[in-house]
Amino acid sequence: MNLVRFHQRLLLIAASVSSVSATDGGRSKEAVDYSSSVKPLLARKCAPCHGALRQKAGLRLDVAKMIRKGSRRGPVVVAGDSSASALIERVTTTDVDERMPPHDAGERLELEEVRILREWIDQGARAPDEALPLAPGSHWAFVAPARRPGGMGDSGSGEDGDEHAKASTTSTTNRIDAHLSVIQNSQGVVPVGPASKDSILRRVYIDLVGLPPTIDELYAFREDDSADAYEKVVDRLLASPRYAERWARHWMDVWRYSDWAGYGNEIRYSQRNIWRWRDWILDALDTDMGYDRMILEMLAADEFAPGDDHAIRATGFLARNWYKFDRNSWLDDTVEHTLKAFVGLTVNCARCHDHKYDPISQSEYYRLRAIFEPYDVRTDRVRGEPDTSKTGVARIYDARPDAKTLFFAGGDPNRADADRTMTPGALAVLGLPALDPVPIALPIDSYYPALRRSVVDEQVDALRQRLKKASASLATAAAAERLLAEKKLEAARAQLASFRSRVEAERARFAPSGSQAELFERLAREASTAERRAALAAAEERLATTERELRLARAAVAKAGTPSSKRIAAATKSLAAAKKAVAGARQRSGESSSKYTPLGSTFPRSSTGRRLALARWIVHPRNPLTARVAAHHVWMRHFGQALVRNVDDFGLRSLRPLQADLLDELAVSLMEGGWSMKRLHRAIVTSAAYRRRSTTLGAPRENLLADRDNQTYWRGSFRRAEAEVVRDSILHSAGRLDLARGGPELDSGKGQAVARRSIYFRHARQRRMPFLTIFDSANPRECYRRRESVTPQQAYALVNSPIVARQSAVIAARISARITERIRDEKSRDDETRFIHLAFETVLSRSPRADEIAACREFLDRARTAAPIEDASRRAHENLVLVLFNHHEFVTIR
Repeated sequence: MNLVRFHQRLLLIAASVSSVSATDGGRSKEAVDYSSSVKPLLARKCAPCHGALRQKAGLRLDVAKMIRKGSRRGPVVVAGDSSASALIERVTTTDVDERMPPHDAGERLELEEVRILREWIDQGARAPDEALPLAPGSHWAFVAPARRPGGMGDSGSGEDGDEHAKASTTSTTNRIDAHLSVIQNSQGVVPVGPASKDSILRRVYIDLVGLPPTIDELYAFREDDSADAYEKVVDRLLASPRYAERWARHWMDVWRYSDWAGYGNEIRYSQRNIWRWRDWILDALDTDMGYDRMILEMLAADEFAPGDDHAIRATGFLARNWYKFDRNSWLDDTVEHTLKAFVGLTVNCARCHDHKYDPISQSEYYRLRAIFEPYDVRTDRVRGEPDTSKTGVARIYDARPDAKTLFFAGGDPNRADADRTMTPGALAVLGLPALDPVPIALPIDSYYPALRRSVVDEQVDALRQRLKKASASLATAAAAERLLAEKKLEAARAQLASFRSRVEAERARFAPSGSQAELFERLAREASTAERRAALAAAEERLATTERELRLARAAVAKAGTPSSKRIAAATKSLAAAKKAVAGARQRSGESSSKYTPLGSTFPRSSTGRRLALARWIVHPRNPLTARVAAHHVWMRHFGQALVRNVDDFGLRSLRPLQADLLDELAVSLMEGGWSMKRLHRAIVTSAAYRRRSTTLGAPRENLLADRDNQTYWRGSFRRAEAEVVRDSILHSAGRLDLARGGPELDSGKGQAVARRSIYFRHARQRRMPFLTIFDSANPRECYRRRESVTPQQAYALVNSPIVARQSAVIAARISARITERIRDEKSRDDETRFIHLAFETVLSRSPRADEIAACREFLDRARTAAPIEDASRRAHENLVLVLFNHHEFVTIR
C-alpha cells in the first residue's frame, strides 16, 4: 500500500471513529435537517454532476425523491443504514478512481460532511416533498421580468407623498411599498413609522450626492412644511452635479474602474488616460443617459458612434482590461467581467470545462471570447496636445478583424485545437436571437485620426503662428541677423505649404471607392515636391543658424583673446554637417517622385461589428437579466442589503429571492422609463420603505422574532458609509471641499492635502489613497459589492489624520463666528449650548439630546481645565468637533 492510499485509509478510519464518537456522545439523537444541512451540502459538492444540468449514471441528487430513486445501477441510499448505502461508499472509498466527487470535479467531502450524510441516512433519510426543479431555462432569472397588475409609480405621489408623517402608510400608489406590503403581511411584521426630518434628509443627501446637508440646508428643510418638501429635495439632488459624482463611483465599482498601474513609468495594467472614461461616466449620469445607451457606448462606441469623440471615451470600459504581459489573461478578464457586470452571470469557469452550475458550455465561452478577439487599445490625440505620450484618449478598435479564436482544451492555451475555430456567439439559455455581427465601414476620422478636420486645423493654426512669428522677426531683424530671419520665414512658409499639400493628397487617397484616384496621383506628386522643398528650406535655415553660431563663437574668442575654443570647433563641425544636409536636400528637391510622408498612423477601415452585436443582445428588451442586474445594484446601494444574495451571479445557484416580484417591478420600470437611472432613484427614495426609521428601539416584538434581519424592509437600514463619503463629508462639513469636476487623476498620496472629491484620486493596484483603503475602498480588480469592516485603524484615522484635525479647527472657528453673529433664534441659548447645537448640526445633521448637551458641556469644562493655556477654550471646541467626527453616526448612513 503506497503512502497516498495509506493516508486515505487513515481518513476513512477517522471518519468511522468520528461517526461512532458522535453516536456515543448522543449527537445522533439530534435530527439532521435535510433542507438546511443535507440539501446545501449535496448542491455544493454533488449537483454539478448529478443535478438539473447533468445526471451522470442517471443519478440526480438535487431533489429528495430523485435521491431515493437512485441511479441506473439502483438505489444509492438505504434509509436507516448508511453502511449499506452506495452514496456513503462512493464518497468515502479509498479508491481514487471510484471516489466521488472525482478528483477533477471538486474537493472530496470533509469528515463533518460525511458525518451529516451518515446520520441523515441512519435517521431514515427523511425529507419533505419537493417539486422537481424546472428546466434550467425556466430559472426565475432566465425568464423576462414582468410587471404584476398595477405597475410601479415613479413619483412617490399620492397618499405616499402627501406629507412626511404619512410615509409609512401601506395604502400607497408607490408599487415598491405595495409589493413589500404583501411580503410583510405574509411574514406577520408591521412596518415602523417614518424617520425624523433630520434623519431622512441626511440619508437621502448621502445616498444621492454622497455628502451630508449643510446646516442651512438642514434648517431650510425643517422649516418647509409644504406637502412636497421632501420630493423637492429629491429633485434638486438628482439635478445636482454632485449626484453624478456619487453614483459614478458606485458604477466604477461594478465596472472595475482602475487607473493605470505598472513599474515606474511602464504601464502594465489599464491605460494612462483612462480617467477620460471616468469623466464620460460622470457626463452620462449627469445627463441621465439611458442605461441601455451607456452599455452600447462602453462596449462598442467605436462601431455604434465612431464619429462621436465624446462617446469614444466610454470604450475605456474595455481599454481598462489591457494587460501587457498576457493577452489570454486580458481577454479572459474581458469576457468574465463583461458578463458579470451587465447580465450577472459567472462564465469564467466555462473557460476550462462546461459550467458546473449553469447551462453554459465551454464552447459558448470561446464563442464569447471570439467577440472580443479582434479588439486592441490605442491612444488618440486630443485638442491642444499632439503628443499622445502626455495625454490623449484611450479607446478601443478592432485591430485584427481576421484573428482566430481557438478552443483551449482544459482552458490551457498550450492545448489549443488548431482545427477548431470558434465563431462569435452568446448564451443560448436566455432564449434571445442569435448574434448576427455585421461588419461596419468606419468613417475616415475613425481609422485615420491624423486626418480629422479638428486635428488638421489645429496643426495649420500652429504653422500659421510660426509663420506670423517669423514674419515679425524679419521686420525687426538687424542687418547681421537678416539672412537667418529670411531663412526662418522661408522654412515656415514651405512647411505650411507642405502640410497643406499632404493633407489634400491624403484626402484624395482615402476618398470613398477610389473616386479621386486620378486626382490623387497629381496631388501626390505635388505633396512630394512640396515636402522636398520644405526639407530644403529647413536645411538652409539650419545652415544659416550654424553660420551664425560660428560667427558668434569667433567673436567671443577674439574678445577673450584666446587662440582656440571648443565652441568654435563644435560650431565648425555643425556647419559642415549643415552644408552636407543642404547639398543632399537640394539634390533631392530636383527629383521627380510621388512619395510623401503620411500625416500619421492609419488603422483598419472597418470593424467586425461583433461587440455592437453583443451590446444589442445585452440590451435586448427580452433579455431577462440586464435590467434586473442594474436595478438590483441601485436598490442594494440605497438599502445596504441585496435582494439577491450573489449580486454578480443570477444563475441557477441563486434561489428565487423573497422579493422577486419587486425586483421585476424595478426592472420593468427601468426599461419602460427609457432606462433612466434618475427615474429609478426617485421611485426608490420616495417610497415609504426607504423613508422609515432605521432603529429597532420600540419596534414590535413580533417583528424582531419574525424578521430580525429586516428582509421584509419593515424598517429603514443602517450601514457604514463608504470610504469616499467619510473623507468627502469631513471636508464638506468644513466648507473646504473643492468641487471642481473631472480631469486627470490626482496623486493618491495627496489625499490629506488636496481637497478634491475622492473619486478624482488615482485608484489602481498598489496606488490607492491610504485613508480610503482603511475604510474599505473598492478593490480595483473586482468589487461588485463593497465589504464593510470595523477596525482599530479606522478609529485611529479619524482621531489622528491631519485632514480631520484641520477641518475640526475650521468648523470650530466657523461656529464661533456664527455665534458671534447671533443668527436665527440662537439668542435664547447661552453661547456654550449654541456651540454644541451647531456642532451637532454641522457634523451629524441633527440636534443634540439633553443628555448629550450635558455630556458635551462637561467635556468642554474638563478640556479647558486640563490644559490651562491661552487658547484653551478654542482648543476645547476643536476637540469637541473632533469627537463628533468620531461619533458612530458620522460614519454610518441610517
